[in-house]
Amino acid sequence: FFGGRSPLAPFTIAVLISAWYGGMWPGLIATLASILIARLVFISSIFSFMPVPSGIALLLSFGVLGAAISIVTQKLRTANAELMKAKRSIEAANQQLHDDLCERRRIEEELRERTEALGRSNEDLQRFASVVSHDLKEPVRMVTSYSELLRRRNLAKLDSESVFLL
Repeated sequence: FFGGRSPLAPFTIAVLISAWYGGMWPGLIATLASILIARLVFISSIFSFMPVPSGIALLLSFGVLGAAISIVTQKLRTANAELMKAKRSIEAANQQLHDDLCERRRIEEELRERTEALGRSNEDLQRFASVVSHDLKEPVRMVTSYSELLRRRNLAKLDSESVFLL
């Protein structure tokens, strides 16, 4: 490339560094400054240290390259900023989902515990109802038994209304 000589290589590096760390406008400014310096120092000048054939075409190519480097670097910066914003948004959503999942698990565990406690309580109430039912039926059986015994023993002595009531 250029016969083994690349007088604009240091300028290209300067443009890359300016665009990378400063952004598009510093990269473009570095490109313009490099073109001016290269024009004065390298291209057909009395101050020229290395004459380069077709210097204007070289400077134009360098200008296009520098502008492209600056624009691409700016696009990369913008894309990187958008990616970082999206990453933070996704991380926040992920954290919210994690928190929601933990809350749901806690609620499900609490619901399971309450369901088990309610089942135990229902079993206790069923046993209690059975005992109470038995305890309430026993006196009624006794009253029925004694009423029947009283009716059989005194059937002749009772009037029809008393027999009906017994």
